[in-house]
Amino acid sequence: MPSKPSACRERPRFGKVHERLGMQITQARVEGALQAAPTHQVQDIDEPTTRTTAPIHPISSKRFRIIHPTYAGILATQPPGSLALSRKAKTLTLTDKERGQLTQIEERSSDWRERRRAQTVLLLDQGLSIDAVVTQQKIHQETVACHRDAWLVRGFAGLRDLPRSGAPRKLSEAHKQVLCAWVQGEAYTAPQLRSRLSEEQGVQVSVWLVQSALKEKGYVWKRSRHSLKIRDEATFREVQAEIEEWVEKSKLGERALAYLDEAGFAQAQPNRSAWTEKGKVHLMPAERGKRLNVLAALISRGELFTAKFWETTTAALLGGFLGLLLESVGRPLTVILDNASIHKAKEIQPLLALLKQKGLTLHFLPPDSPELNRVEKLWHKMKYEWMAFKARNAATLEANVDKILGGFGSDYRMTFC
Repeated sequence: MPSKPSACRERPRFGKVHERLGMQITQARVEGALQAAPTHQVQDIDEPTTRTTAPIHPISSKRFRIIHPTYAGILATQPPGSLALSRKAKTLTLTDKERGQLTQIEERSSDWRERRRAQTVLLLDQGLSIDAVVTQQKIHQETVACHRDAWLVRGFAGLRDLPRSGAPRKLSEAHKQVLCAWVQGEAYTAPQLRSRLSEEQGVQVSVWLVQSALKEKGYVWKRSRHSLKIRDEATFREVQAEIEEWVEKSKLGERALAYLDEAGFAQAQPNRSAWTEKGKVHLMPAERGKRLNVLAALISRGELFTAKFWETTTAALLGGFLGLLLESVGRPLTVILDNASIHKAKEIQPLLALLKQKGLTLHFLPPDSPELNRVEKLWHKMKYEWMAFKARNAATLEANVDKILGGFGSDYRMTFC
């Protein structure tokens, strides 16, 4: 049989407690102790009572238990018919709602103690005896009784440990906020954070406590990355609000709105993850050849205006594309695009000035804001979802791209939140 647990907070252990204390208390001595402690209430556990509590006094006998005065109020508040202190009260019945909640706690709770106690209650609800539960859970009989009695008295609150005494917390909520602020600004290790806490806050803690505090706040230890991209969040939000206004105006028919970008499609499909047998590599044949470049404008009414080139996309090709796009729309047009060099090339500035007189407005997005250009999602869908992961020659590549671009809006659709 598994060894006895060191402590059980829901219910004290009796039995050999007198031997551990080196005391041989007889029935007469217990009665004398009761008379000497009038502030405690006594219950006869052989006679069922309508009041419940969890006694905590270490002195007991076969017939009597001494109830601490702290729990005297609890006794009076229990409804008639609730659990008596008698060990005869071993039946446990759950409602469907309680059973479902306990099952969820058993499966998902982060506290292993709560999971085990919930499992104990569920097993007892199935009609298993305490001995059967002991065999299945490999815990002591008294522990099972503790879990059972805690549930019958306190319900779901009985699954959690009661507050216990100990040293005050060394890290307050303010200290944890300071830690979060430090790690957001610089890549600190836990020992470095501990040293800084000691120097600046006067708090002496362990490395483990620093790590626990950061995990509690949702931080994990992971490798950092170098990045040259630093986005101005205020500008990003401002442009995002402007685009929303333009979308509303386009719905009213005041102006048309289009998202423009270019992308290249190689004959070798972009690499991706795949289910692979352990110890092996998922190999795909790669074809060498030219890239098929596509210019696309996603118009606010859901249409897609495109052009394909088996050559490098130049500023001149872009200027011609914009002229055809404005002519196709047939009304004032605002085009949202990024800051690629061909979009701002000097050689097409005269053409852009002429198109501006005809109603074309170019709005350049702030740096590192691809999510504001909806056509970016089209490229991702095409390369990673709509096109099969396989090698192609020039003819099959162009045919696949034509099929998707031609079927956009019917066979191939995108949804924007």
